[in-house]
Amino acid sequence: MSGPKLMSITCDPEIIKKNRQLIQKIGKEAYYSQQIDSMNIDIENEKLWVKQYAESIDVRIKFNSDEVSNEISIIHSTTKSIISKLENTKLSKDDLEQKSEIELNKMICDVIRLLPKVKQDLIKELSKHLDKIVQIQNDIRKEEERKAARNKKIAIGTFSALAALIVIIVAVNIWSNYDKVHNEYISVDDDKISGIEFDFYYAMTKQNTLSQTLYGSMTYADYFKSYMSYDTDKDDSKQKYASTDNTWYDYFANMTVNTIKEDKALLKAADAAGFSYDNADSDYEDFKNQINDAASQLGESAADYYKNTFGKNASESSIKEYVCEYLKAAAYQKQLQTELAATDSEIKDYYNEHKESYDTVDYREFKIAAANSDDSSMAAAKEKAETMLSEINSEDTFAESCRKYAADDEKDTYESDDASLKSKTKKSSADNVIADWLFDSDRKAGDITVIEDKDNNQYYVVYFISRDYDSSNDTTIGQTVLSNKYSELIKGYTDNMKVDNKKNRIKMYTGE
Repeated sequence: MSGPKLMSITCDPEIIKKNRQLIQKIGKEAYYSQQIDSMNIDIENEKLWVKQYAESIDVRIKFNSDEVSNEISIIHSTTKSIISKLENTKLSKDDLEQKSEIELNKMICDVIRLLPKVKQDLIKELSKHLDKIVQIQNDIRKEEERKAARNKKIAIGTFSALAALIVIIVAVNIWSNYDKVHNEYISVDDDKISGIEFDFYYAMTKQNTLSQTLYGSMTYADYFKSYMSYDTDKDDSKQKYASTDNTWYDYFANMTVNTIKEDKALLKAADAAGFSYDNADSDYEDFKNQINDAASQLGESAADYYKNTFGKNASESSIKEYVCEYLKAAAYQKQLQTELAATDSEIKDYYNEHKESYDTVDYREFKIAAANSDDSSMAAAKEKAETMLSEINSEDTFAESCRKYAADDEKDTYESDDASLKSKTKKSSADNVIADWLFDSDRKAGDITVIEDKDNNQYYVVYFISRDYDSSNDTTIGQTVLSNKYSELIKGYTDNMKVDNKKNRIKMYTGE
């Protein structure tokens, strides 16, 4: 029921054109500053996904050996490298004012295109090592089986026994299909999930995911199609998910299991709390009306729409129970979110713990590059930076010094007093080498320093002006606090919920 974070940037030229109205309203710098912040958050989320994906591999290790340990070591090393690569893709707000809209859009779109490729490359690389681990483990397993076979006689059945077995298999297959559709497909704790119920939740989970907005008017459906070659018109089970052995069915099925777990937990919590679902009848009628309207627009019967959308065994009557439960869970979720809404004190506490994520600083900076990386060149650059530092005692003198010490090809740039000024800059957007100094809690107006940047063979001369907080962030923080409280609550409900997938109808990512 929860969805991904929203953004308002896109690579579509038509949508970019439409977004210009917003740019005109709030200003180019403010607009793209928001987009850069959002992209950097996305990158952090990708880093977390990479870490969790690598950790999920450890769960699959059933037999260990020196060879397996070596492969695991390579996997961990590769993961660290990918995380570092993602960190280096973070966007900076340097020269935000000087860059055109086209340049800014290209800068952001380059990252949008890069993120799925980084994920795909990781999966492809780790899959090679995982396959090797699987092979090693299979060899270990086979050796154990060979040892066990030495002490066991293998009974050879007669022809008649084989014929009887065939009859049994046919009967079992018939029952298995009925069981899968009408009885237990999988189970979640004490709840037996039928094939019809699972298909309903699969359809809802998939549709909710695909319809979520990602960038501007770009939905996840658009994103999957454009960057991951997903075709909504094809069978999910026939399409590979990225560069893995998994299919898109596996991808959505795993999400579906999580949705079912959350909904079942919400339903139990609602009953325990004595939740009164007064709008049950009207909500269900609204659902049916939406189905009828959608079917009418497609020129098909409601009965066909149910089957085409919720599975071949679906009908209004066969899924009514599950629809009602889904709607009740959604209603209780809404009530919980009202009850869990962040208080003023919680917003304040969260801000105090995460100041560096929300505060902005105003400062001035000037870079003095060394001729090369040798010690003498770096020493000369440092001396120049310290000489410049000694001449500065205000913002005005900083601007004057920039014009004095600027290279010949940069002097025109520093004709403007604001050329060195950096305004409303978050820590994530400041250059890494100076960010810690700028956001030090002891920093005060007028502080000035020289900071070495070894990686780029240069020195920063930095002048601190002020540190501020925009109270409009209270709304964002409130949403974050609510989300965290709700996630923690649901996690407490679902962490110990067991999924019985012993018939392996779903290729579980977690090893359940």
